[in-house]
Amino acid sequence: MELTREFFIQRYVVEKKSSVEIAKEVGKASNTIRARMVALGIPLRDRKTASLLERSIELDPDQLQRLYLEDHKSPQIIADELGVTRRIVLGNLERLGIYEAKRTYGGEDHWMRGKTQSQESIEKAKKTRKERGLRYGPEPRVIEERFWPKIEKTNSCWNWMANKNNHGYGMVLYGDRKRLAHRISWELHNGKIPKGLCVLHKCDNPACVNPDHLFLGTIRDNYEDMVKKGRHPPPSNQFRQIPKAEVERIRELYQEGYSQIALVRMFGLHRSTISGYVHETRRKLV
Repeated sequence: MELTREFFIQRYVVEKKSSVEIAKEVGKASNTIRARMVALGIPLRDRKTASLLERSIELDPDQLQRLYLEDHKSPQIIADELGVTRRIVLGNLERLGIYEAKRTYGGEDHWMRGKTQSQESIEKAKKTRKERGLRYGPEPRVIEERFWPKIEKTNSCWNWMANKNNHGYGMVLYGDRKRLAHRISWELHNGKIPKGLCVLHKCDNPACVNPDHLFLGTIRDNYEDMVKKGRHPPPSNQFRQIPKAEVERIRELYQEGYSQIALVRMFGLHRSTISGYVHETRRKLV
C-alpha cells in the first residue's frame, strides 16, 4: 500500500483514524507513520490545524450546489452522502459563496437558503437588538446614579446598605472592578486620591461613606489609627529602630547558634525585624 498524501488525508483527516490505527492497517510503526505525514505536509492532529486542513479539501461544485440549493439538504446530510466531514462541506460552500451558518435551519427548507441579506435588513436587525437590549444590554449608568440610592443617611453616619466585604466596608462596581465605597465617596467630593494614601474613618464605622467622617492618611497612619481605636492588637516592636551595636550583637549571637525565635524573646523584637538584621536586608539603624 502506497503511503501517499491522498491516502493519509482519507484515513487521518476524513475517516478520523489515529496514527496507531493507520500503522496497524499498513503494518508499520506508528512513529514511522507520523514522520511520513509530517514529511508530506500533513500536520498531526490538532483542533485548529485539522479544521483548516479539512476546509481546504475541494469537492465537486456542481454536485454540491445541486444537493444544497436544489435538493435543500443540510451540510451534515451532504457530508454523510459524500463520505466526508461536515467541515469539508462548509468550507466548499463558503468558497462558493452560497452558505451562511445562521441559515441552515436544521436542514429544513427555507426561503433564505443560499440568499444574501440586504444591508438595510442587517441595520434594522442591529437597531432592534440594541433597542431590546438583547445584544448590547442597557446603557451603563454613571457612578452617581448608582451610588447615592444605596446610602441610608443618619444624623451622623451615611451607611452603605448594599454589598459589603468581610470587614464591613461597602463595595461598589466602578469601571471593570469592585472598589471600596468610602473611597468612591471621597473621590466624588474631593477628587482623585493621591497615590499611596488610604481613606480613613473618623467615626470608626466601616460602612460609613459620609465625606465629613473621612480623611486621608498613609498605611502607617491607618495602622496606628486601628490600634488607637482598639481594632488591632497592640503593636509589636517591629517598627522600633535599635542602635547599631545592638544589631551587631544580634548578628554575633545568631552566628554562635542562637535561633531567630530565641533572639526575638531575648531582644523583644518582631521576627521579621530579627530576620532582616541577621540576613542584612534591614539597613535602618539609629
